[in-house]
Amino acid sequence: MILPCEAPVQKQTTMKSAQQFVVAIVAIVAIGEIARPRCAQRERRSQTFTLAGALVVVPVILAYTALGYRVFRGKTDHAELPFEQRPS
Repeated sequence: MILPCEAPVQKQTTMKSAQQFVVAIVAIVAIGEIARPRCAQRERRSQTFTLAGALVVVPVILAYTALGYRVFRGKTDHAELPFEQRPS
């Protein structure tokens, strides 16, 4: 029995799913034709800005990670770890 507030659930047929899949693939190909990689190469100033940012940020991240490893080196005794976590 269907209550008045509930709409019947319709199952998608395999044909409709296949049509949606084809439409999605066509849309992806069409977007790929519009936004070619050469479009991203046009603005040299934005690439220079990104490179400069990466040259500053990446070494900072690596230095921070190395500092963290150095600070916590030797702080854990393997005898304190549960048996399952001990290195072999």
